[in-house]
Amino acid sequence: MKTKQCILAIDQGTTFTKTYLFDRNLNVVAGNTGSHTQIRPHAGWVEHDAREILGTTIASIRATLRSAGVRASEIAAVGIANQGETVVAWDASTGAPLYHAIVWQDRRTEKMCEVLRGDPSFARNVRNRTGLHIDPYFSATKVAWLSKHVLAIRRAASRKRLMVGTMDSWLIWNLSGRKSFVTDPSTASRTLLFNIRTLRWDVGLLKRFGVDRSSLPDVLPSQGVCGTIASSVLGAEVPIAALLCDQQAALLGHGCLKAGQAKCTYGTGAFFLLNLGNTGVQLAEGLLTSIAWSMEKNTHYVFDGGVYSAGSAVDWLKNGLGIIATASETQDLATSVDSAGGVIFVPALHGLASPYWNSSVRACFLGLNARTTRAHLARAVLEGIAYRIRDICETMNSGWSRKIESLSVDGGLTRNTFLMQFQSDILGIPIRVPHMSESTSLGVAYLAGLAVGFFKGEEVLHRKNRAGRVFLPRLTRAERDRMYGDWKRAVRAAEIFARRDGSRPRDNRNSR
Repeated sequence: MKTKQCILAIDQGTTFTKTYLFDRNLNVVAGNTGSHTQIRPHAGWVEHDAREILGTTIASIRATLRSAGVRASEIAAVGIANQGETVVAWDASTGAPLYHAIVWQDRRTEKMCEVLRGDPSFARNVRNRTGLHIDPYFSATKVAWLSKHVLAIRRAASRKRLMVGTMDSWLIWNLSGRKSFVTDPSTASRTLLFNIRTLRWDVGLLKRFGVDRSSLPDVLPSQGVCGTIASSVLGAEVPIAALLCDQQAALLGHGCLKAGQAKCTYGTGAFFLLNLGNTGVQLAEGLLTSIAWSMEKNTHYVFDGGVYSAGSAVDWLKNGLGIIATASETQDLATSVDSAGGVIFVPALHGLASPYWNSSVRACFLGLNARTTRAHLARAVLEGIAYRIRDICETMNSGWSRKIESLSVDGGLTRNTFLMQFQSDILGIPIRVPHMSESTSLGVAYLAGLAVGFFKGEEVLHRKNRAGRVFLPRLTRAERDRMYGDWKRAVRAAEIFARRDGSRPRDNRNSR
């Protein structure tokens, strides 16, 4: 392989860290996947060991290079995608994490968020500045919790040694030999601390959440060299030329470069993004508005709708209920019955996000009877994931100037052909599954390659995004609307159950 003939992509996700080498045609030369521990010390708490993730990342990079027979000196640039809202705090002097990283799924700050949402003026202000709702999902209340409950963090802050960042900042600081402390606007826009209008950390929000600006990373454009992997790590210096939050990287990887194009990633959760273009900030009820990416002075925005429980709901069937041995078994079970037998599953293992924003709702099966089998349960779980995606698609169609005409998808659950067909059926639009399933890595590799001139234009990305398979809707509009109506009744029942007084749920989306 000739000098500078590949791009390295690092996709640091919730359960895995993946690394891939791409050639000039965006073909995968080699790849490696390393897993890390999911730490759950209490109900609703989810943590990661930041040191374990750093070690896994370095080991995965080295394994990928060995597999390809590539030296670090042959890598033109590195792109890094990260899991987003997960927060880690560490000591600038020792380099040691001061607590486990608090993961985006973690719900420990729910009461704190309830108090903050109790001030409607502040909630509207947050919404207008950040595009987000006040929710434990995002980083700000995690940082506030760390400052309140971890003595070592307060001591580091008093000594001006505290560093707080998302996983990209942690990795880059270490990979660069502690020289670069940075993030990009797409990830910063997921913290509740970043003003998506001014593209700066918001002084007022920093003060309200008790966060010192000096402890946060600098925010640099998504595209462009922002640091260098030290030679001590890989044997040669390699420029880091792209940073993106993982879902925005997947949007880019699907070639959704224009306003109106949408993708959904089915991973631990499912995340639906719609490109809004570079026309400025737009807000819509029930949805989040975030930054897609920044290229020079060109900033794209997205509508974002998240489903907290997707792949994790399937994992729960395996590890929690023990009714399947592997995730792939759900497809055979789902197709072994003609329907879910009247059973509906509301996948709210971590609450309901967009468009409901009701974190008190919990997962439930409705419509169980004496003839219900594990096949019906498995099918209901898959259908529940698809219904949640329709919730978001309906909301986006209402908040956007035109209808979404097709959906590009990626993630592990896209291998489940039953789910993909049902998703098309219930949305009434084509579902496009690309040949290259690792859209997150593809997107950040493409952006890094653009930054250093490795790629010259969009054609190389569009060639990679010719669909490997397209699922077309088979249900009539009347059929899918009837089924969706049953789903909405199930959600209302779950919301009523979540209110201990039994009263009907209040629509609080406008205030949140």
